[in-house]
Amino acid sequence: MIRIVIILVMTLSVSGELAADIVLFQGNQKKSENHFLVDGQPIDSLFQRVQSMVYHHPDDARKITMEAIKIAQELQQYEWEIRLLNLVGSAYAIKSEYNQALAFYHQALERASEKGSYTRLADTYNNLGGIQFLTGNYPEALANYLEALHYYEKDKGFDKIASVHCNIGLLYSSLKNSEKSKMHFRKALSGFKKLRLFSGQTIAMTGISRNYLVAQQYDSAMAYIDTTLSLSKSIQDIYSLSSALKVKGDIFFAQEYYNKALDLYYQSETEALRIENKNTLGGIYESMAQTFQIMGNLQQAAVFSDKALEMAQTVGDRQLIAGAHLLVSKVLEQKGNFKQALKHYQTAFELSNKIIDESKLHGMYNMEIQQLSKDKEIQRLEIERQQYMINKRNTTIYIVVLVALFIVVLVAAAYYFFASKVKAEQQKKINEANLRATEERSKVALEAEIQERKQLGLELHDRVGPLLSLAKLNLTAMADKVENQNGTNWKILNNSLDTVNEILKEIKQISQNMAPVVLIEKGFEAAIKNLVVRLNEAQNYHVTLDMFDINGKLEPYVEHVLYRSILESLNNILHHANGTEINIQIIGSTEDITVMIEDNGQGFDPALVRLQNKGLGLKSTQNRIESLKGNMFVDSKIGMGTIITFIVPLQTKEYDA
Repeated sequence: MIRIVIILVMTLSVSGELAADIVLFQGNQKKSENHFLVDGQPIDSLFQRVQSMVYHHPDDARKITMEAIKIAQELQQYEWEIRLLNLVGSAYAIKSEYNQALAFYHQALERASEKGSYTRLADTYNNLGGIQFLTGNYPEALANYLEALHYYEKDKGFDKIASVHCNIGLLYSSLKNSEKSKMHFRKALSGFKKLRLFSGQTIAMTGISRNYLVAQQYDSAMAYIDTTLSLSKSIQDIYSLSSALKVKGDIFFAQEYYNKALDLYYQSETEALRIENKNTLGGIYESMAQTFQIMGNLQQAAVFSDKALEMAQTVGDRQLIAGAHLLVSKVLEQKGNFKQALKHYQTAFELSNKIIDESKLHGMYNMEIQQLSKDKEIQRLEIERQQYMINKRNTTIYIVVLVALFIVVLVAAAYYFFASKVKAEQQKKINEANLRATEERSKVALEAEIQERKQLGLELHDRVGPLLSLAKLNLTAMADKVENQNGTNWKILNNSLDTVNEILKEIKQISQNMAPVVLIEKGFEAAIKNLVVRLNEAQNYHVTLDMFDINGKLEPYVEHVLYRSILESLNNILHHANGTEINIQIIGSTEDITVMIEDNGQGFDPALVRLQNKGLGLKSTQNRIESLKGNMFVDSKIGMGTIITFIVPLQTKEYDA
């Protein structure tokens, strides 16, 4: 029931005008920039005026900016050209025309790479991350945000660093990773406090409050949102005030205080109308419709669900439109209007699929951008190598001329020894840096894979499942209307219902395997205990479990890999061992975690399995364990059962102070 509102900062700092979606930058102005005129108006004044137009008149803002880009190119004002390209991209992004936005961000990135501008590179990477975020391409979004952080840190853009941490916090909120989301929001809040950027503080505190709300820690959520409300009122930040009132209403909604929630939603609507913030209004109307629906007031629920849909269509954000159609469908279904409910549900489903298809195209853009960055980096390294070769040659000539008169052999030997030592040390540093970078990329990729698996499992459960349930409902209604239940039509409908039931069971099983609910909500220990209970209920095996010193030690991605490895091993036993007993031991320590799975089955010859290139399940399990720098051992003989052991080293968690 909680709708997360992502924050868009279109101006140069967090204290500027706000609107819903993502933190996009056009870049701040440096003192060394040259100014020029566009139609008699200074470029900096024009830029500020067009920025304010982007939210209300994006087409007009884009036309003016395109003319300014032509003048900047003619005058070779590269910094302004890059900023203006980003501004055009943002004007397209406001209208959800993401392909066009990507095209201009791509141009901006190319120009920024040519000129070596850290700030402009960071601005553009941040904007690219925003587009990937809006289209659901979360791994690429995270990669672009991390690139933006890298260049902002080089350029000491501390206000931008805090804003990007806000974006990453919002991304992890969408992935339902409250721990990482809260960590980045706290980093953002700390940065905004040091810089005394009060609007930025309200954004970060609103995000932290939402995290506590999702975790059902209502007292903490209320404390943060009340602080946000007080600060928003003191600085007269209407946007943050309306958002905070909305979140406070969500907190009361979650606690089932529906009248209090409605009162806050009305207050939030009043503030949002003052600044014509259509994105926030769409979220408010959606929450009000859900509240009236739960309270049984279907008439008001229908009114506000229609308002939510109208507002989403006005904004032009297709994801908001899809969500609004889904909300209208639920209200109509509850009112018994199944035909119209199905129509809105199909519209939402088709729109969601179209967004997913376009995200693939966005991924192709991102590949081009990454290749561009690699080419520029290779070019820079080649220049450095050539300079190094020149310096090395000059040094060698100088040493030979100066020292050859005295002890040629001694100097040559000393030079050779020194050069070899320096080269070895440099190679050692390069190898260490590459190893650290590889480990970090592997960890980020693994976490992104886990989050995507969770997201895909939830999408199957929350989107495809309801659509099939609605199809089942329609088939049931048709079967009830068939008079001759022995006829061909009735049999066809009955068989169709059986088929839909089987599909629903399969989708439930697939979504459970991809995103185990117990593992996500309660952690590794509870998930393993639940797995053992389910195995014992099947009564095919007697399964015992011993766990020691586990809770709180594991990173989420380690929990996910261990759970899937244990599940794969148990599946092998169930299908091949032909035994009666399984014993699982999981032992944790300060340095590693050990998992032992033993059965009394018929056993097998591991060497023979490897020779025959069988045992794909064992190979995939071994690859997972080795990705965590762990080891896997298989001890088995024919007729003697099998023991499978995993040993995975633990790493100390890093917490933000």
